[in-house]
Order: sequence, then C-alpha cells, then structure tokens
Amino acid sequence: MKSILLYIVYHDDESEVKAKQTAQRIMHAEPSVEPYTIRVSNESPYFESQVFAKMNLEFHDSFKWIGVVTHNFDSKNAHNPINIEKQVGNGEANGADVISLLNIDFEKPRVGRSVSFVESAAMQHGPFLWMVIHYLFKMQGYKEEDFTNKDIQGFFSNWWLAKPAVMAKYVKFVKQCQHIVSVNPLVSRYIKEDGYYLGHAHKKSINDERLQKIFGCTHYTLHPFVFERLPPIFCHVIGCKLYRAGSVVNWHLGD
Repeated sequence: MKSILLYIVYHDDESEVKAKQTAQRIMHAEPSVEPYTIRVSNESPYFESQVFAKMNLEFHDSFKWIGVVTHNFDSKNAHNPINIEKQVGNGEANGADVISLLNIDFEKPRVGRSVSFVESAAMQHGPFLWMVIHYLFKMQGYKEEDFTNKDIQGFFSNWWLAKPAVMAKYVKFVKQCQHIVSVNPLVSRYIKEDGYYLGHAHKKSINDERLQKIFGCTHYTLHPFVFERLPPIFCHVIGCKLYRAGSVVNWHLGD
C-alpha cells in the first residue's frame, strides 16, 4: 500500500531526467512510496519553494505522509542512499509530525552569545532577511517570540516530509506569504535586497544574465533564502514534533 507521497522537483529537461531516474529507483526499492515528479519554473526567484503552491491537497488525503525532495536527491547521497521508508518508520516511532531526511546541525556563528535560527540566517544573508521573516509571520498573527525562538531546529526545505494536515497548513501559510510579498510595498522592497550569496560571489553558480532573468538584477535577492527557511520556523511555531533522520551532518555558516 502506498502511504508516502513524494514530490520530486525539477526545473528543466536535464533535471527532469534525473528526477525520473530517482522516481524509478524509489518505485522499485520502496513499495510504500509514491514518487511524483513535478516541474517548477527555472526563472522564478522562489526556486524549489514553488512546489508548495503547486501541490494538490485533495490528492494528499489518501496518504499518511507528504514529502518533497529535489531532482538531485540520489546524486547527493550516492554513497549513502537514504531509505525513506526506514526514516518514516523511525519518525513514527518517535511520534513525529515532520521528518527531515537529513540530520543537519546548522552551526551558528560564534559571536559570544546564543542566537536564534532566524538571527543566524540574517548574519549570513543580511538584516533584511530578518525583517522579511518578521513581517511574513507578524502579518499572519504570529508573535515575534514564536518565530525568533532559539529552540527552532533547522532543516532543508526541499528534503522533508510531513503529515498531510501539517503540509496543508504550511501550503496555506506559504501561499499567503507569497501574496504578502506581491502586494505589500515594504515587504516587496525588503525581499529584493541583496542576499549575499557566496555561490555567485565565487562564480560557483549562475552568471549575470541568468540572474537578471530570475531576479531582475545581477545579484541574488532574498526570495530563495527567506522561503527555504520558512518550513522549519513554521513547523516549530505551530507545535510540530520534528524528527531529523540519519547521522549528524555539520552545515557551516556561509555554505
């Protein structure tokens, strides 16, 4: 019986091939997982976070878990493949509402004091990231002490699973966030600030022409960096229990 729906996100013809290869492997190796490849625009500043607005919530009702991975899920774990069924079993045994497919220890900057997940992200991508997250939560009725809590555990926004009811709440939340970005002049201006992405600074990523098409400028704006951090913050704020799977992997500030 298929109990896990797994969206595999891709954005062009090359990544579609990888997504379908991953889907085929999962179909043969993990009988309870239903892989579903889904394309998102390669010219949207939201990157993989577009997938949440494209989800079919009515389709979710027949599954126990809804997950998201990217097309490079297998290649990123070629030497240590992640067994989704096993991790879901471990998560259920721990009473989890949300499962991160990697146990990431997001190392916070050494500034002589304890900082929150949001503050740590702002130290990496600039103060306007903090302001955007502040408004996205405050304008939807959440208290600042909830989304700046130092107990928030981070996880990758494109490698996680949640119970259908949790995912439905998140989809509703993230759609409203995108609406706020589009209609609120202050948030719209703040999110267009420089995201200080080191990948581009060191020429590890896309060139200026691609940046212009995606962001309308020659630097990464804050769109992807804000939205990739919303899932762990939101799940903490609504009281979800998180299970982080596998062995601990350190993720340094600036990576």
